[in-house]
Order: sequence, then structure tokens, then C-alpha cells
Amino acid sequence: FTYVFCLHLTAQTTVTSLEASGSGSLAEAITSLASTGGTIIFSSGLSGTITISSGFTNITGTITITGNGTSSTIISGGDSSSRMFSVSGSGNLTIKKMTLKENGNPGSNAGSIFYLNNATGGITTDDVLITDCTNTISFISAKGTLTVNNSSIENNSGNYLFRGDWGSTPEGVNIAESSFENKTIIKNSNIKNNSGIIFYAQRFTKIDNCAIENNTNYTFGYFLGVNSFKFLNNSITDTGRFYFGSWISQEFQNWHTIDPVPFIF
Repeated sequence: FTYVFCLHLTAQTTVTSLEASGSGSLAEAITSLASTGGTIIFSSGLSGTITISSGFTNITGTITITGNGTSSTIISGGDSSSRMFSVSGSGNLTIKKMTLKENGNPGSNAGSIFYLNNATGGITTDDVLITDCTNTISFISAKGTLTVNNSSIENNSGNYLFRGDWGSTPEGVNIAESSFENKTIIKNSNIKNNSGIIFYAQRFTKIDNCAIENNTNYTFGYFLGVNSFKFLNNSITDTGRFYFGSWISQEFQNWHTIDPVPFIF
């Protein structure tokens, strides 16, 4: 008998520099794995802030980036108007153990920490602090899933931090979560001490088992359109209103503007 053993190795790259680009940088590592996929780790003991002036290479493969902790691995957009992490196609990005901050100038439509562009995959965070953002944290165009897990969204001043546009709305009743293509899911996380409006959601949104505290804007979020919005097992204190509305009109059988009705927990 002849036995053939196949060993599949996932490419791994180590970040050894805090420079925005060049040898050993995070930018170089992402570019090298953007389409083929792999894992990126940070050299043991490497600690500090990586300040970028433009976004990283768009990701279409499956990449996991693991930092050395939220106090040691900090990635700053440096008030750039660029998108920091962009994923499209079947790309999947997982980010762990780091801080992400300062993603764009106030009023800029381009700046964001996460951008999902018609992606069948998505972006997932685990043990990540997102802070000091003056603009959008996430924008999902057409489809893609953002999952913020075991993370903190704190001390951000921008409005409409999480946004989703386009995408499809399934028809029928008792629709499964998997039926939605454009999704923002935040679970097991903190949403605290933010001064802007957190959500401008027109697509599937789920907030589950989160501590929502001391968010000072009069409105916590706008949840609009004919979609599914789920709020489960959360602790909510000292936070603005949840505002729900729809543009659908049964009378006209078409999209039609109505005045949304605020709903306060």
C-alpha cells in the first residue's frame, strides 16, 4: 500500500515594526496575505502605536490578525479619511487583542475602521477596544457581516458609528438570521461613554448581552426600514432613546416616507 499524507499549512507573518509601511510592518503583512489568506501575529514585546495615513490593502482571503493586547498594540488612522480595514468578495477578517482608534476627520464620508463592500464573508473582532473615533466605525455596502464580540466601543465622539446600506430584506415571517445578507452583530461587549449617535441602521442589527452605559447623545440610534432589529439580554443605563421608523407604505405598496415613532426602553 502507498500512503499519501497531505499537510495544509497556513501562511503566518510576524509584524516586527511599528512603521506605517515597509519591511516588517503590518501593512506589508496584510498586502502579502490579502488574497491568499493566513495569520498575522506581532513580535513578542513589540508595543506601541502604528499610525497609518491610508487604508490597508483590501482583503479577499481569510486573515486573522492577533495583537499583543489592547494596551500594547494600537492602530491609529491618524485622522485619515481612508478606510482602515476593507473586505470584499469572499474575504474574512478576524482581529484580536488590539486597540483601533482615530479613523477619520469629522465630516468625512470616506473614513471608517471597517468597510464591508458586497462581501459574502465578514469582519469579526475579539478582545478589541475601539475608541477616539470621530467618524464612522463600520459601513456595510450591499452585504457582509460585522461581528463585534468580547470588545469595547468606548469614548467615541462621531455620529452614526455603525451604518449599513443596500442589501436585501427577506420576505415572510419567522425569518432566520441567516436569511439576511447585511448584518451588524454586537455581543458580549461594552458600549460606553460615547457622545455621538451610535447607530444609523437600515439593515439587520443585533445587540446581545452588552453593557450599554453613559452614552450622552439624546438619541442612541436610529433603526429604520423593514428589517430585523434584536436587543437581547442587555444592561442599559444612562443612554439616549432608541428610534424606530419605516418608509414602507401599505397604502401605496411602495416606499413612502412616514414620521418614525421614538421608542424608549
